[in-house]
Amino acid sequence: IIINENARVENYFSVITLGIFNELKKEKLILNYKFQHLIVENKRKHIDFLIELNDKCYLIELKHLAIDDDVKLKTQRNLSFYTSISESGKKVGIVGDLEKLENLKQNTSYGKISLAIISNSPSKELVNKKLEQLRKNKNNWNFDYKEVKEYKIGFIISKMI
Repeated sequence: IIINENARVENYFSVITLGIFNELKKEKLILNYKFQHLIVENKRKHIDFLIELNDKCYLIELKHLAIDDDVKLKTQRNLSFYTSISESGKKVGIVGDLEKLENLKQNTSYGKISLAIISNSPSKELVNKKLEQLRKNKNNWNFDYKEVKEYKIGFIISKMI
């Protein structure tokens, strides 16, 4: 439905993630989690999730990349749109989340992760090409890609080094 309707539904994935974290906490695989974790620096910032493990805490930004197809010609949001490293304009994709995590002054000992869920995922070759570009410009991050072809969904996992 998400792909057929070309829906941008990051909140849907946030709710699923909350359910997963709730189960992990019940099973004592994580100590705690917080949704929309507030960090106050010179500006207020909300981080999508904070999870606490026995030995470390992680700040996680979640992003839904809804890739357009030929049906929605007006916007044409493709993988290049979501991985743009342009200096001008607002960062609406992965790079904005990476920079948000990079620029945090507090909580520097926390692990920092960006999880991008891609619906209507393009070819693995195209994703890998975009990740190579990101690696060149964001060399303090590790990038990994996993896909589930039969559901046309992919996951870009970025972890700050």
